[in-house]
Amino acid sequence: MESVAVGDFAEQHSSGCSPVLSAACKLWNCKPVQILGRVSNFVVEVESNATGGQRFILRFGHSVHRTFNETCAELEFIRHLRINGVNAARPIPVPTTTATTTATAATAEWSDDAKSEFDPTKFIHRIECSAATATGATSGSVGGGGGGGGGGGVARYFNVVGFVKAAGDKVVVSDPKQFTDSFIAHYGQMLGLMHRCMSGTNFKPSRPEYVRKTFIADTFRDPFITSFDSTFPEQPTTIKHKYLEMLKWVESLPTTDWSQYGLCHADFHVSNFFVDFTHFTHSPQSTPAAPGAGGGGVDTKQSAVATASPPPPPPPQCVTITVFDFDDSGYAHFVMDISVIIFSLLWRRQSALTYTEAQSPATADPEQFINAKFLPPFMAGYRKSYPAFKLSDTELIKSLPKWFKFREMLLYLHLTRARDSAYESFIKPMRADIESDTPYYKSSFLKSLLPTKPPPPPPTAAADK
Repeated sequence: MESVAVGDFAEQHSSGCSPVLSAACKLWNCKPVQILGRVSNFVVEVESNATGGQRFILRFGHSVHRTFNETCAELEFIRHLRINGVNAARPIPVPTTTATTTATAATAEWSDDAKSEFDPTKFIHRIECSAATATGATSGSVGGGGGGGGGGGVARYFNVVGFVKAAGDKVVVSDPKQFTDSFIAHYGQMLGLMHRCMSGTNFKPSRPEYVRKTFIADTFRDPFITSFDSTFPEQPTTIKHKYLEMLKWVESLPTTDWSQYGLCHADFHVSNFFVDFTHFTHSPQSTPAAPGAGGGGVDTKQSAVATASPPPPPPPQCVTITVFDFDDSGYAHFVMDISVIIFSLLWRRQSALTYTEAQSPATADPEQFINAKFLPPFMAGYRKSYPAFKLSDTELIKSLPKWFKFREMLLYLHLTRARDSAYESFIKPMRADIESDTPYYKSSFLKSLLPTKPPPPPPTAAADK
């Protein structure tokens, strides 16, 4: 997270707490329970002060990371997915206030009816950092304009969005009773459904300025990263050369086939959805046939405002998985979305292996796990929702190593840029892997996650005396 965002959120005033968090809690009439995340945004679980004490989520996104208009675009993306059967976490309307009262009725109601009007500004509360820091209250207003963040004379603010807390919990990758073939197929089905919703010209923002960036522009073309020498002065020249090579490769890929390219979640790993296993069914429902290649030849820069065609009939909603964290969403190749899932899955799986499992080549081999265990059911579920995906499983497997390197470079640069000592154990092996072109499956990074010592023996019971 940018240091300016951390400073604006954490700076304290006379009350002894974050003025930004205090202002939001006052408006939503709630109290903080725990901070769930602080990587790109501050994500806080809160509890309502009203009778019943319902818990929900408040996300604080700094303008240096996302503008108001980009956040509006994200909410329109979420609504489009929900209309078409994707069980995405539902945003909560911003409460209204008066000079004499605190939170009252909401300014709007969420609707998944495509025919109903939708104003995303009614679901975002803007808190100006300078006003909050000075007084502990917000002077921003719902429906403010766009504008970027940053330092100097540019106004800085937080976009605060409330979300209904997802039912269930994270899936445990190491639990064979949870991470079954049926569940993996559901996982693939959900991603395929999202890609189906965004293929062709099925989506049109309500306003031209409500546009998500391309994933490349938002990450590899981030000004902090393109200013490589000033942002990473200590990095060896080999890292810079690898970065420029990767940037050249990914920008050379075609973006005109809108059956294979579109608005993606871009971070749909196992920590960004909850599963309610009390409603889990072990036979994913098939969906109606997806449309064929659509929208070919549409220019990338014009895609966000392309004329919308009627969306395909929504397939049965998968109620077992609730997707959230669309903050990284942007226009990208669908195969990249798949690679992100596998990249992160291996990271989490390697960390969860026991010492005994790590000593077994058959168990610890990440490539064998992906190709034999994960991809067959995952892609079967994916293709049920989105048969228009053109790569065969064999072609997909061949393309993954390059996309893994793309993700590895991106993660390395962002962790390095954070300058947090807590990430050093990740950064060192990643740097070695990037410099040596070591494939991700055989990377020292993945090996570093494996346990190297057997667990201590259980304590013996004390003898009776």
